[in-house]
Amino acid sequence: MSKRGLGQLCCEVFGGEVAVLRCGTHTGTVAAARNWDGDMEIVVVLPSRPDSCERQAHDTGLRSFVLNSREASKNDESLKKELMKQKLETFIGVTYKPGTELRSHHSSAVLGKQLDAYKWFDESHVVQALEKTQPRTPLAQGETYPFEL
Repeated sequence: MSKRGLGQLCCEVFGGEVAVLRCGTHTGTVAAARNWDGDMEIVVVLPSRPDSCERQAHDTGLRSFVLNSREASKNDESLKKELMKQKLETFIGVTYKPGTELRSHHSSAVLGKQLDAYKWFDESHVVQALEKTQPRTPLAQGETYPFEL
């Protein structure tokens, strides 16, 4: 079975009724574990790589923006061309390992093919959590255990 993201699965089931939005950041902090089933930590996000779409967004000098790629590519040929270029994209989720960031959290992406909109925050910070330690009960582990579709 191939690995498919939630956005891809929704598009396969619901077609044009789905809008895929992704958020990106240049730097800041994230609440994540170093390993699956690990306790949450506040981790400093490394600055975006020079060859990434996050660096391209950072280089605009804007603190935040929303790019509606559906509309933008209709109205601006140079932006459409830029959105169709393959770049590295950073993925930070339940886990974040700064020491192996390139291997663990980057993938090649063509934003114009993958997203309908992109929400940018040049610097982002974690929301304070209610719990920092994962409860060690069977029910709690079942709620957060990773799986593939």
